[in-house]
Amino acid sequence: MVDTTVLSEALAAIRANPAAHDQDVWIRRTECGTAQCLAGWVCLLAGAVPLWTGAFDCQVGYGDEGNSEDGTALVRYEGEPWSVPDLARRLLGLDKHRSKWWPQSGDVATLLFMTENTIDDLELYRDMLAVAEWPQDAYAPMAAHAFVDGKPPGDD
Repeated sequence: MVDTTVLSEALAAIRANPAAHDQDVWIRRTECGTAQCLAGWVCLLAGAVPLWTGAFDCQVGYGDEGNSEDGTALVRYEGEPWSVPDLARRLLGLDKHRSKWWPQSGDVATLLFMTENTIDDLELYRDMLAVAEWPQDAYAPMAAHAFVDGKPPGDD
């Protein structure tokens, strides 16, 4: 099952700190601290510490432009290094649930971590997950909201 409590805590932190929400990067340094996507928020709220190596891509979409000493896709949690998306999946209870509709790569976590998501989208997805018996049961309605003609918004 999805841990909607963890998801709700991350969304509350994003609502309270909108300037520290950047859905385009896992975690990056800012003049006022850090900014991060939903997955980054989940990790940091659980006590994970960013590993500022500069060697890993910090951009959620994994484009070359995401490589930066100011960003990271790695954290240390309970003494072990983790990628931000893998740890966030685990903390949200999504690490064992792959979608039967998009088995090659897509799942609920993929939709939650999409760069196009607004806080309103994320709250809608949380609400869909809260009533689903299994995370993948929420995938189809989430995907219907996220994709237009089978493509993410802005993907021409």
